[in-house]
Amino acid sequence: MRFGVVISDINQVKEDYTDAKGTYYVIKTTGRASFGQGEITAIGTCSSRDKFFGRARGELKALEDVDMANIMKKSYTNFTVNAITRLLGIRNLTWEELAKYGIRQEGSNQVSYKKQGAVATPPHTQTQSTPQSDAKKPYWKWTANDGSEWISAQVGSHFGAPFLESLGMRAGKKEGMYNGKFNPVMLSALEKEYDDAEQIIKAGGAQ
Repeated sequence: MRFGVVISDINQVKEDYTDAKGTYYVIKTTGRASFGQGEITAIGTCSSRDKFFGRARGELKALEDVDMANIMKKSYTNFTVNAITRLLGIRNLTWEELAKYGIRQEGSNQVSYKKQGAVATPPHTQTQSTPQSDAKKPYWKWTANDGSEWISAQVGSHFGAPFLESLGMRAGKKEGMYNGKFNPVMLSALEKEYDDAEQIIKAGGAQ
């Protein structure tokens, strides 16, 4: 949204394959991305053997145990990343270059690992505010006792853990629950991912 990139003509197809390990499929997402007078066609893919969604304890899941909605969403995410970074040429932008567009390092959320330092975690005592989204949706905004604002989201048919981690959200104590300090970009990304997943679910999956 910050750059004004328009994504259009989205299409997803399921391609089946067989090899020595058995049968698997790949969800391929194609579409167009435009910015001003520039426009490109891009592709994104995700396999049912994906390391996050297609495996359990290091072993391949049975095909019927792989949640296709997660594979479809990750394929779409891969498509958008490829489309936008290729169109804008921002694969290796510096923070100084991003600052020209109002994106600053001190205001960003990112995934941090132990060797890189600790990540902020929500306070143990909190007062949850009225959710900004519909109560039935798997994400909501709340306010802690210290006045800080947070967003929580539940892993499931709408959100995968890798997607939530890509937003800078961190796994909470409750299984499948992720938390992150509120910012409008994070909320917008959750809303977009939720709406896209709803369309896929209502359509009954890829054709």
